[in-house]
Amino acid sequence: MPSAPHPTQPKTINSIYYASANAQKPLESGSVASNKKPNQQGLLIVQGPLGLNWGNRKWGILPRIDNGALTGVNPPTPKRMEVWEKLGIQVEGVPDWTFIKLYTHGALPTNQNMLLGNPMEQFYNALHELSRSSSGPDIHFATAREMVNMIHAAEDGKNGCPNDYRNYRYQKIMNE
Repeated sequence: MPSAPHPTQPKTINSIYYASANAQKPLESGSVASNKKPNQQGLLIVQGPLGLNWGNRKWGILPRIDNGALTGVNPPTPKRMEVWEKLGIQVEGVPDWTFIKLYTHGALPTNQNMLLGNPMEQFYNALHELSRSSSGPDIHFATAREMVNMIHAAEDGKNGCPNDYRNYRYQKIMNE
């Protein structure tokens, strides 16, 4: 998630929530992850960003849909990062932590240069510079397990550095 503009895209967007197991369309309903209602039941859904990118226009007029996919034709850029950050995917009640879940469908030949070459290097350098500025965010790269741990910590009212909660509930099962 997200899958827009594909028909599998649910109506709920830019959210962290628990899908309602009893609903006819579980991904269309549920309760938002919140620090006021910890230990909710259901499948935790962590959506990636989905929004309009006005800096990347089709035919120079219409904004393009940005769904957080990192591809050879749509590499990560600082402008896309601004779009993702503004969408504000957070645990309700924890405005200091924003979760930006990006994805790629593996190292397909069409994505290899983007993933392993100059586009990704430029993006990481831009993130590094952004995080070093006085008003820049603290940026943490996390696995899916680590991100879920950070979400559960936020639900339980933890604050401070999200990095401290990488193993909050679910531990690594193997050392690398």
